[in-house]
Amino acid sequence: MAQAGENDIDKDELASFFGFLQCQLRLEARERLDIPHELEDPTANSMWQYCEAWANLTTDFRKEKWMPFHTVLGVHELFAVGEIHNRNDVGWDDYRRL
Repeated sequence: MAQAGENDIDKDELASFFGFLQCQLRLEARERLDIPHELEDPTANSMWQYCEAWANLTTDFRKEKWMPFHTVLGVHELFAVGEIHNRNDVGWDDYRRL
């Protein structure tokens, strides 16, 4: 049996995690969809400069490139979804689209 407080979630850590996710969404919107977006959450806003610096660090040297947190927004995956999966001229039925 769990003791009192053993399964409690640290609210600061949870806020940081959600802030990180919001920063990732902002990066994805900017890098993959060309959509500028401002963050409203103060925790995410305070993390933004670090997330942006991290993304720039991994792309400047091309040793590793920044990958979106949501992998469907990667270069190849986005092409597959946008240009292959959603094509209307290939004669696919609903079963084949899955």
